[in-house]
Amino acid sequence: MTRLRAYFLVFLAIALVSAVTISFSTVRSESGNGKYDRDGDGLIEIEYLEQLDAIRLDLDGDGKADHDSGAEAYAVAFPTSATEAVCNNNCKGYELARTLDFAAVDSYASGVVNEEWTNGEGWQPIQSGEAWIVAENPFAATFHGNGHTISNLYINRHTDEPEDSVPAGLFGSTTPDSVIRKVGLIDAHVAGFITVGGLVGGNLGEIRDSHVTGRVSGAGYVGGLAGFTDYTSEISGSHFSGTVAGRETDGGAVGGLVGYQDGVIRASYAAGSVSGDEYVGGLAGENRKYIIASYSSADVVGNTGVGGLVGTNRLFISGSYATGSVTGDSGVGGLAGYNGAKIIASYSTGAVTGDESVGGLTGMNHIYLADITASYATGPVSGNENVGGLAGRNMNEARITASYATGRISGGDNAGGLIGLNDANVAGAAWDTETSGIANGVGRGDAAGV
Repeated sequence: MTRLRAYFLVFLAIALVSAVTISFSTVRSESGNGKYDRDGDGLIEIEYLEQLDAIRLDLDGDGKADHDSGAEAYAVAFPTSATEAVCNNNCKGYELARTLDFAAVDSYASGVVNEEWTNGEGWQPIQSGEAWIVAENPFAATFHGNGHTISNLYINRHTDEPEDSVPAGLFGSTTPDSVIRKVGLIDAHVAGFITVGGLVGGNLGEIRDSHVTGRVSGAGYVGGLAGFTDYTSEISGSHFSGTVAGRETDGGAVGGLVGYQDGVIRASYAAGSVSGDEYVGGLAGENRKYIIASYSSADVVGNTGVGGLVGTNRLFISGSYATGSVTGDSGVGGLAGYNGAKIIASYSTGAVTGDESVGGLTGMNHIYLADITASYATGPVSGNENVGGLAGRNMNEARITASYATGRISGGDNAGGLIGLNDANVAGAAWDTETSGIANGVGRGDAAGV
């Protein structure tokens, strides 16, 4: 009886294991969602560059061409049988299944490098319809890189005619519903006119945990990651390393990460070099919204409104810093060239060189909304007029509170250890007389609160 019971228990255990295995296998086999969503996560898998290119035919990411005119080309990139579908239901975007390289034959389904994407005008940014800052039909879905990279992206769409320009980047433009995450572009070369970025030209959606290395250039709204961001956008955990170049004259809003920034940048950074004309910054050329816990180590060169972190700040910077050198003409600062809003708990350490209104933290703190609080600068500052360790000029009811400077000052007219020319408000601010090499905290104006 005991032996019979033992046999029964062994049989029961085997039966249970088999049932669990069969059940698990059934769940796995049913998890697929069409031929190209094998893991059933609602994202269509991309294994070749031809498939990456076909995204422009399906900008909402549902696995079907947006228009009948694109159905045949889409079917070539994602071939299926009569009983198959690219995605059975509820797909909402695309994901990289492996690393891709525009210069490698194994990244092409054809087995041949597409010369149209590596020469001439290069890659056509993903979008469709008429375009200016944002295309008529931008990318409106999710693109998940899964930590993979795309190497040797090449775009050469520079023009001097605004009507001929398009937003330039891997994605030309995106909607507020778009999400781009965990993708890297390696050795990208992107050139355009207005709204130029390595990853996205005009971004209205979310970019997370992504990066670009290489060179990005254009006339205005130029950034290493994105050229333009709207108030609906957010960039987090992302970075750029390389060269960003705007026009040396008659061009503006050039930044290491974003050119024109009207959304949120959080926990992101830029490294390398940034150059341009007006509103040139190591992280962002023009900041109109929020920069939080971010930094730049890029060296920055420009003419007017030149800063280690931002060229001009129009709203809010918090917990951020810059370490690169900054060189310009007027309104030159280690963190912000012009500050017209809030800077709090932030700092700069790079050398700052300019002509007029030159400061270790900001060149000009210049309207009644401008407020610098609990911030500091330590880099050397040199200029010809209105030169300060923290601010070149503090004016028009602007405020500086609980902040300090220690950098060495080399200036002509109106040079001060803290502020060059002050006709606004200061409270609880200080400078180091020894490290600055200058005995007066304010070069000219009211020294109360210093």
